[in-house]
Amino acid sequence: MEFNILKKRFDIGRKIDDFLDKVSESGILFKHGVDAYLKGDIDSFTKEIEDITTLEHQGDALRRDLEEQLYTQTLIPESQGDVLELLENMDALLDRFKGALWRFEIEQPDIFPEIHEDIRELATCVVESVEAMVRSARAFFKDISAVADHLHKVSHWETQSDKVSTRIQKQIFKKPDLQLSYRIQLRDFILHVDKIADRAEDVSDKLRIYVIKRSLFGWLVLSPAQQLFFIGSVAIAIGVLTYSRHVMMTVGEGIMKLSPIAAFVVVSAHSLTLFLFSSKGLEQFLISHGLPAIPLVPVSSSQAIVGAVIGIGLLKGGRSIRWRVLGGISSGWVVTPIIAGLISFISLFFFQNVFNQQTYRPESYSLTQQALDRISNASIPTEPLTEMIGKVYPDAAKFSQALKLHLGLTRDQKDFLLESAIIAEIKVTPEALGNIESRRITSEQKSALQALEGLSFVHPWLLGDALA
Repeated sequence: MEFNILKKRFDIGRKIDDFLDKVSESGILFKHGVDAYLKGDIDSFTKEIEDITTLEHQGDALRRDLEEQLYTQTLIPESQGDVLELLENMDALLDRFKGALWRFEIEQPDIFPEIHEDIRELATCVVESVEAMVRSARAFFKDISAVADHLHKVSHWETQSDKVSTRIQKQIFKKPDLQLSYRIQLRDFILHVDKIADRAEDVSDKLRIYVIKRSLFGWLVLSPAQQLFFIGSVAIAIGVLTYSRHVMMTVGEGIMKLSPIAAFVVVSAHSLTLFLFSSKGLEQFLISHGLPAIPLVPVSSSQAIVGAVIGIGLLKGGRSIRWRVLGGISSGWVVTPIIAGLISFISLFFFQNVFNQQTYRPESYSLTQQALDRISNASIPTEPLTEMIGKVYPDAAKFSQALKLHLGLTRDQKDFLLESAIIAEIKVTPEALGNIESRRITSEQKSALQALEGLSFVHPWLLGDALA
C-alpha cells in the first residue's frame, strides 16, 4: 500500500483515502436525491438529504483532523500547503453537493416533466466530473504520474455539463405560459447544479499546478520519494566530481595495480552484482516465470568494487594485494555505519523534539482472534496471553515486554508472535489493482488478486494466506 506523498501507514494515508471516499459517496447521494425529487418520492429524497448531511459532517471532521496532522507531521511546507489546499477544495465539492440538495428541499421548485431526463443527465455529468476529480486526487497521493490520465476527464464532463445546462435553459425560456419569476427560479437551479462541475474543473486546474511544482524542468514528474532519490544522486555526483579521485586511485592502484582489461572486468563484476541484488524488474521477471527470485537487499557499491579487485588479485596468487591498504578500507566499513548511525540519531532527535515532527512510522501490535488462531496453530500456548487479548501496543518494544511477563519464548517464537500481531490494515482496491503492471505478474497471480477486490486485511500475513 503506497502513498507517494505523505506516506503514513496508519494515519494520514488512510484518512486521506477515507476523506476522498466521502467526496465520492456525496456525488452518488446527490444523484439519487435528484432522481427521487423528480419522481416525487419525498421519503427517499429526505433520506438522501439526511445521509449527505451526515456525510458532510464526517468529511469536515476528517479534513480538520488531517489539517492538524499535516501541520504537525509534515517537514516540507510547500508540499504541506498544496495538500491542505487540495483537501479544502475537495471538501468544498462535498459541500456543494449538500447545498444543492438542500436548495431543492427549501425552495421545492415545480419542475415540468419535459426537462426531467435532461436534469438527470446534468446530474450525471456533474457527478462524473467530481468523480474524475476524486480519481485525480487519489493519483496525486499514490501515483502522481497518473494524474494527467484523469484530469482530462474532468474537463470532458464539465464541457458536457455546460452543454446540457444550456439545453435545459433554452427549453425553460422557450416553453410558453411560464411566469418570468418561475423561469428565473428554474434557471438558477440549473446554474447552481452546473457550477459544481465548474468548481471541479477549477480544482483540476490547481491540481495541474501542484503536479508541475513536483516536476523537473516542467516535464518530468517526480514524487517526493523520487525527489529524495534525485537529491541523493546529485549529492553522489558532486562527491564523485570533488573528492572521488583519491578513492578511485586507492581502488585502482592502492590495493593492487590493475591493467585496463582487469579494470574492465572489475567494473563489470561490480555492476552485475549491484544489478542482481537491486533489480526489482529482474525479481518480478523470475517470479512471473516460476523461478526463485534473488532477494533484494542493500548492497554496498564500494564493497562490491573492492571485492572484485580482491578477486582479480587472488586469481593472480594474492601476492600483489596490499593487505595493509585493504585493512584500512575494512576499518572504514566498520566505523562508517557507526558514525552515520550517530548522526542520524541526533538529527532525528533534533527534528522530533525541536520541530515536533514525527520521525518514524509507528507499527502497532494487537492479539486479535485471527492472530491467536495462527499462534495456536503453531503449537504455541495461548492461555498465558489472555490478558493481552484486545489490547493495542504502540510499538514492538512494549509488545515484547508484555510477552515476557506472560510467556517464556524462544527467539523464533517471539518473532512469530510479532509477525502475527502486527497491525497494518491493507485494503485491496480497484485503484491499487490498476497500478499493478500486468507484465510483472502471471495471469494466475492477477486473477488471485482480483478475487480479493474490496476485502480488507488487518494483518499483512492474512493477505499472504489469502493469496496462498
